[in-house]
Amino acid sequence: MDPKIEGRLLVLEVMAMSSLGLYLANAVNDPDMGKARAMLDYIRQMVSSRCAEVGADPDAAYEAGLYADDLLSQALENLRLLRGDGGR
Repeated sequence: MDPKIEGRLLVLEVMAMSSLGLYLANAVNDPDMGKARAMLDYIRQMVSSRCAEVGADPDAAYEAGLYADDLLSQALENLRLLRGDGGR
């Protein structure tokens, strides 16, 4: 992969995850994190939909799903820690 593109992807990932984390951490009236979970589930669905829309290779779509699951699970875990739930 071109180093310039790889670098940009890394920056976008950090910015996206930071923004998502800030949004989730500042969500009010969500004591059981139901809204946060719904948002993360929606993002997972959109990854799958977007892969289908662009005609992504099945292996690429599978890897995108795994990657999204990893990142979104970490976002939820970070939210639990920020709220003092002690993690899992």
